[in-house]
Order: sequence, then C-alpha cells, then structure tokens
Amino acid sequence: MENICKLCTINPDTHSFNHVSKYDNDAYIFYTKIIPVREDEDVDALIAHYENYLEFMNPDKWIWIINFNGITLRHLMKINLTIKLGHLIQKYNNLEKIIILNSNYIVIKLMNALKPFIGSGLFAKIEFLDEDKKNNFIKTYNLKL
Repeated sequence: MENICKLCTINPDTHSFNHVSKYDNDAYIFYTKIIPVREDEDVDALIAHYENYLEFMNPDKWIWIINFNGITLRHLMKINLTIKLGHLIQKYNNLEKIIILNSNYIVIKLMNALKPFIGSGLFAKIEFLDEDKKNNFIKTYNLKL
C-alpha cells in the first residue's frame, strides 16, 4: 500500500478505492464507498490514491462499483471532486462499466453533473443496480462490500 498511498499506509480507512474481484471478462472490479466524505478531505490526495492504485494494478479492463449509501445534498457541494472524478474516468478509458449502488435523486443529479465531463459514450456505461440485482451481483462475484 505504501507505493499507492502514504496516507493509507498510516490509516487504511483514509480512502475507499480497492480491488475486490475479477469479472467474467477478466476485468478488475474496484469498489468505492463515497460516504463518509470528510469536510477536510484532500481532493487531490484522494484522486492521487485512485490514480496510483490503477497504475499499480494496471488493468487492461476495469469495472468500478460506486456505493452512494448515505449521500446527501451537502456532498454535491464537492464540485471539485466531481470534476476531477470525471477527468480520472476519461484518463483511464479502459473502464468497462460503472455500477451504481444505493442511488437516490441526489445520485441522479450528480450523474447529470458529470455527463458533460465524461461524455455520452462513457455515460452509457453507467448501470444502476436495484436491491435484487445488487444482491445477485455481490453473491455471483463473492464480493465483501
């Protein structure tokens, strides 16, 4: 972990972006739980963690599961993070799909805010899983989320 993120070496709970499994087509599955986002969160350090992890794993293909459980309107105020996540996704264009867990109207607004930064092609890769599909996906890939 030291090569990926010095902050996570000190405190493993600092950032949430981890490789959790492989998908049928050998795509690496990464998992992020958005909440809790701390008020003092260093956006650049967070993005550096994501980039370093992807560079370290160097996946030919990857899938990103993003868990939005607990997101509120206050979290939408992190516009800088939203924009940088859009740029991150563009940079690593071998992303197969983004799987959204625990969405609500706030997540829909966030996705619409991201659309101009990620483009319609990548936007089409976003898949929202309802509770049944989520449970099936977790069971199928033996995920510990």
